[in-house]
Amino acid sequence: MRSATTIGNILKCSRLTAGQLIALKQNGYMATVTNLKAPVNDWVCGGVPVTMMMHMEKRKGKYKPVIKKALVELDDRPFKVDRFAVSSKTW
Repeated sequence: MRSATTIGNILKCSRLTAGQLIALKQNGYMATVTNLKAPVNDWVCGGVPVTMMMHMEKRKGKYKPVIKKALVELDDRPFKVDRFAVSSKTW
């Protein structure tokens, strides 16, 4: 489990990255922070276009761009190899 300090650092990085995206007039981007298993100095901040997460779906007879719902598959490898599978028993 991550400490409150680490979570605070992640939130601070996300806010600062979002602020930079706004200052650079990069509309339509979502702030990202990656490489979180490394020390804080090695984290990588950036932005991903929201359109990269969208696909066309028919809603009320018309095609609309939407972000596809993604459910966690409990039998998939990413869930099993991380600590989620162990922690989920206590949830």
